[in-house]
Amino acid sequence: MEEAGQAYRKWEKEAKKDVEDETTDEDSQSVEATLDETEQKAMEGLKEHIRAKNAYEFQDLVAALLRGMGYHTPFVAPKGKDGGIDVIAYRDPLGTQSPRIKVQIKHR
Repeated sequence: MEEAGQAYRKWEKEAKKDVEDETTDEDSQSVEATLDETEQKAMEGLKEHIRAKNAYEFQDLVAALLRGMGYHTPFVAPKGKDGGIDVIAYRDPLGTQSPRIKVQIKHR
C-alpha cells in the first residue's frame, strides 16, 4: 500500500510538471510578444519626448544624462552664444581624470 502511495505522488508530481511546462511555453511566448510591444512603445515614447524638447531643454537633458552616468557637469551653457561648447563633463569634481568631455548640442 505504501508503494502505491509513493507511486501515485510521483505520478502526480510529474503530471503537474508536464502541465506547467506546456503552460510555461505558451506563457513565455505571450510574455515575449508583450515585452517586445512594450519595448517598442517605450522607445517611441522616448523619441517623441526628445523631439518635443527645445534646444535648451535638450541641452539640459544631455547634461542630466551625463550626470546620471556618473560625470560631473560644472558647465552647462546659458541661453545665447556659447562659443560652440554647451556642456563640459568630468569624471571627478575637479576634472583631473580622463575622459574630459566637451559637448556641442545639435537638436534637429
